[in-house]
Amino acid sequence: ARSGALAVALTVALAFGAGVVAVGSGPTAADGIERLKAGNARFVANPAGALAIDAASRAALANGQTPFATVLSCADSRVPPEVIFHTGLGELFVVRAAGHVADHSVLASVEYGAEHLHTPLIVVMVHEMCGAVRAALDTPASTSLGPNLDYLLKAIRPARTRTAGQPADTRLRAATLEDVRET
Repeated sequence: ARSGALAVALTVALAFGAGVVAVGSGPTAADGIERLKAGNARFVANPAGALAIDAASRAALANGQTPFATVLSCADSRVPPEVIFHTGLGELFVVRAAGHVADHSVLASVEYGAEHLHTPLIVVMVHEMCGAVRAALDTPASTSLGPNLDYLLKAIRPARTRTAGQPADTRLRAATLEDVRET
């Protein structure tokens, strides 16, 4: 995974109004963005650096969680947000779906993070070389891959339409950015 995943995610979050939100005396959205940037810098500097996951941390989390951000990301196994942002258990409330397609269950999970866990920041994280976006670009709308995959690709196809005029060598990136805007 490259640091580009962070740059795209935070650019989009900022562009779509992730403002500073006061939640009691807790962290703000701006604090969360800074923590994500710092964690990503640690990851980029030392990708093999261990995350702090010990018995005491796990035991403390049994009493509850107070994540500083909700992250909606693609289910791609190469870009787990906890690793990319070098965070420990309980620091992020992560919701994952291929192509970060936001159906009712995904939206309910994001709402749960905001309403019940009081996360002041919601980030839609994209990554380079997304297979779900690639499938939406490469699979004709008239081709069925089955009801579930058809549902997924249908949700991503507006990005395909908006990037139809892009050169082939830049279209996947452009479609990925359009897909996150759609989400």
